[in-house]
Amino acid sequence: MSGDLGSADLDAAITLRTALRAALDGDAIALAGYPVHLTSDLGSGELRLSATTGRPWLDRIVEAVAMSVARGDWKRVKLCDAPDCRWAFHDTSRNGRGRWCEMGVCGNRHKTRAYRERRHQHAG
Repeated sequence: MSGDLGSADLDAAITLRTALRAALDGDAIALAGYPVHLTSDLGSGELRLSATTGRPWLDRIVEAVAMSVARGDWKRVKLCDAPDCRWAFHDTSRNGRGRWCEMGVCGNRHKTRAYRERRHQHAG
């Protein structure tokens, strides 16, 4: 890969990031513009998933996402529930119901806000 990436490459990366976020948010067709297909690995003869975006570095990302979906790992990638964050994170909680990218930051802010709202309602 050449070290010379231009504004079109940045745009392509941002477009993929936007599509991935939309897919995480439940948009079933967000990644339709990034098809993958099976190809035979010339060295081993084994089948592998391949993307053809025209940018090899972007293909690797699309292929990694497709493999994650195929393995069932993708269901553990989520968007943070904090409306002022919404970072994507890998949910490592035992039951797979994690809501925040970082419990000590986003989760704590949410819980503190909810606590203050409850106290304010009871005091009023």
